Amino acid sequence: MEEIYSSDAEGPRNLARYFMKNFACRIASRGFEVPQQVIEFMNGAEGMPNACLLLYRDFALHDRFRRIGDHGILLYANAMNSPTEPSEGPLIAFCAELQVGPIGALFFWDVDTVLGPIFSTDPWVYLRDRLELPYPELHAEQWGRLHE
Repeated sequence: MEEIYSSDAEGPRNLARYFMKNFACRIASRGFEVPQQVIEFMNGAEGMPNACLLLYRDFALHDRFRRIGDHGILLYANAMNSPTEPSEGPLIAFCAELQVGPIGALFFWDVDTVLGPIFSTDPWVYLRDRLELPYPELHAEQWGRLHE
């Protein structure tokens, strides 16, 4: 993370693009075209008008994964998308999360909704607790297994 998130002004943007690269690959791997806003953001645009990118922390889930032997890194993103299949039409909404150690990112994009914020556009990044995140159904299964 130190290589990605430096203390200079580019640090937050590089960290946001690190997470966005994963989310863009997830969109493409599902067979959808990556939204132009995401491509422009990856190429240096300040933000994405129809997107929200939040950071969160979840030490309990991180510790659980460390106990089962994967070094506390959740290298896949849970995701929901609409439509569910590319054969049903172009992508109109996508939501996913990715956790690396105790820090994760939640990304939401909706073609018809002006959203925000993108954490990299603010001088101070608010690190939410996972319980504060919208779309709890995205990670409900993991959270349920954690507290069994």
